[in-house]
Amino acid sequence: MVEFEFRQHDGRMYLPKELQKVIQGNDVKAIANYRAALIFDASVSYEDVERSMKIIFDDIRHWIESSNRSTPRAEKPAQSRSPRRKPATQSGRAELAT
Repeated sequence: MVEFEFRQHDGRMYLPKELQKVIQGNDVKAIANYRAALIFDASVSYEDVERSMKIIFDDIRHWIESSNRSTPRAEKPAQSRSPRRKPATQSGRAELAT
């Protein structure tokens, strides 16, 4: 699994070329809630999307478990960036920016 970070500019998001290769068709679907969005090729069945999401969820769980053990992520891809962090609070802990 590869993690991507990209920005929105003037109400548009430009997908990295690597993501454009995954979404091969001209038509794209998205499913979103208030925290996350799933983008996929419109020609792909929901069953295939679900199978892919299970693999991604397994990777996310692994990353969470690894970070809870205070060990660095060995599989961290070169293209990914660290999440932005808010300045430390009075407790001295930094929080992830939302």
